[in-house]
Amino acid sequence: MWLGLTVLCCAPQHKVEQLTNEQRTAIDNALQAQGLPGPHSLELSGGWVVATYQISNGAEARPLAERSVLAIREAMLPFKFDGFYRVTVNGPSPGTGLIRRYGSARFTDRLEWESGVN
Repeated sequence: MWLGLTVLCCAPQHKVEQLTNEQRTAIDNALQAQGLPGPHSLELSGGWVVATYQISNGAEARPLAERSVLAIREAMLPFKFDGFYRVTVNGPSPGTGLIRRYGSARFTDRLEWESGVN
């Protein structure tokens, strides 16, 4: 019996990361206030707030991503979130099971753009 309790007590605990409803609402409001659309998906993954958009015009990818990542960061400041931010912008799929990635804006200690399409 003691062995069973020891195993349960000492087993690694896997924390499921999720944005709270308050955080999601704050992000939605911040994006809306900037005249930006809501992302296709929004999640917390490995210490990163990750938003993903899908658009048809690649020329709009960088401005959308950079403005969105900054708005999301501002929305999360009141929650004292200790992590990073990434907004990925994808385009229409070029084929079954394929993703066209226009690029990603990331905010760690500064804003960076990483192009996905050459």
